[in-house]
Amino acid sequence: MYLDTCLQPVDIAQEILDNHFESILSVAPAEGNSPVRLLSDIANEAKCFPVLFPKGTGTFHEQRDHRITLAKYLKSRILNADGRFGKNLEYIFYAQYLSEINQVVSNVSIALRKGYQGQHNTDVASSSSNNPDFLKDLLNYDMGYKFLKPIRGTPVFWQGVQKDLMAMVRTLGIPTFFMSFSSADLRWPEFMEAFMYADNVIGNIADMEWTQKCDLLKNNPVTAARMFDHRFHCLLKEVIMSPAQPIGKVIDYFYRVEFQQRGSCHTHCLFWVESPKIGVNTNEEVITFIDKYVTCELPPESDPMHEVVSSVQMNH
Repeated sequence: MYLDTCLQPVDIAQEILDNHFESILSVAPAEGNSPVRLLSDIANEAKCFPVLFPKGTGTFHEQRDHRITLAKYLKSRILNADGRFGKNLEYIFYAQYLSEINQVVSNVSIALRKGYQGQHNTDVASSSSNNPDFLKDLLNYDMGYKFLKPIRGTPVFWQGVQKDLMAMVRTLGIPTFFMSFSSADLRWPEFMEAFMYADNVIGNIADMEWTQKCDLLKNNPVTAARMFDHRFHCLLKEVIMSPAQPIGKVIDYFYRVEFQQRGSCHTHCLFWVESPKIGVNTNEEVITFIDKYVTCELPPESDPMHEVVSSVQMNH
């Protein structure tokens, strides 16, 4: 399974070869100077995105009456009513990378201040990296990567999620339903209307070609992700968890949001529902439960739902 983030490439070995051994020339920062760290370069943001910061001002390192954290600053930039930042894919990935780097540095600093209480009960210092016994302990106790736990997408983050899910399975038993919900972004008119409003596009959605809709979607990735998240939670709260109980009485649930190769969101869910158990209840009770909630029907061709069901509900 690929566990790549902006911080961790898919093939890290090839990344090292490309950056250090394939005719890449590293230039020293001039005599008497030192390389500037990414997080401490106060002019880095404006230099990387001169179109977004034409005057070179308004960056994170600007003096403000009230100090804000890096995460809050980046969030306010991307979700701002001025959509330039949210539409700039390079800035979105830059923001994620900068946020991950900041979390790593902060977590490492906290770990160093707390000290490492392993077999040798010694504080971590710069000389510790030359101690073979210390490094061996660090690997045996998994302390070398546990500081990455808060960073979404890293192996240790998913290890924690996996443990939580396995605890749910041990407590609640095998899930009753596995469901996937995909974003029908090009079919939802309210999505297109929101994108048209953001891009000042005037026209009729019904008259648009598929490529035009794709361009609108591609230009508004943040809005598309937020609208899908809101729509999914409304479906979860107002439909699945409603008193109507369309899939039965839900005891608990687990879900994970992923992004397809074309960039659209989709959610994989597990639902635990009060239901008869195979081997415990009778076969008739199990069959009755399945027939009540699991159906397969193709509407007649005269029904407007025929095209929708045959297009998005059938595996071709």
